[in-house]
Amino acid sequence: MKWTLRVALLLILTATFVQTVNALEVAPLKYAIESHPGAHVPYAASHPFDQPNPRITRILFSIHSSGFDALQYYKNAQQAASRVPNALDQTLIVAPQFFEQGVVPGSIPSGLLFWRSSPYRGSGRAAIGPEVKNVSLSAYAVVDAWLEDLIASGNFPRVQEIVFVGHSAGGQFVQRYAMVGKYHSEKVRFRYVVSAPSSYAYSSEERYSVTSRRFVVPDASTLEQCPSYNHWGYGLDEPYGYFVTAQ
Repeated sequence: MKWTLRVALLLILTATFVQTVNALEVAPLKYAIESHPGAHVPYAASHPFDQPNPRITRILFSIHSSGFDALQYYKNAQQAASRVPNALDQTLIVAPQFFEQGVVPGSIPSGLLFWRSSPYRGSGRAAIGPEVKNVSLSAYAVVDAWLEDLIASGNFPRVQEIVFVGHSAGGQFVQRYAMVGKYHSEKVRFRYVVSAPSSYAYSSEERYSVTSRRFVVPDASTLEQCPSYNHWGYGLDEPYGYFVTAQ
């Protein structure tokens, strides 16, 4: 089996493997948000961020579903990687936990960054616990900074690939971040694996017509019934603040 095929199987398995988790838990590690001192996003990871590791050639972000079950998706990725020789040793698995308000189990931990509306489409309506201090910060901006920190640290000098895998609501996150994410590096290639999202964002105003069986711009009567059909995150109109922030 060729290595490229093994990687493809790894990614598919990461997105679709199912496990049973008894209760929602807050991930054990904390990614510090530099733009908002004291704030953090919980996560699980396979290797320390602050230690040199020249064995790592791939960074894999496993994005959880609307169950906010980051630990499950971390375990999914681990089990998928274990099916490919040497993949666990060469892959830095990161499973962030992007909570929504009202979902955090128990009391809101001090400094926890969460979102007051779904983060999956890039919402900037965030807040910091426990007093629910409102801030404007997209989950996509967090990912941008996270990638910058990992690559710029120099701790993973042999990284060749960054992979995002998302299933269901996580698939929504990955598909939209693939369209608008701001982090770029000429040193690595990017791969986005989207599994079973309930919706997609379109890159043009055209939509598939069951009548003509082709992609067309909706007619006037359709636009009258659904004038916001192309607003973000179903299209590129009326974007959130993340999109207009200077890069």
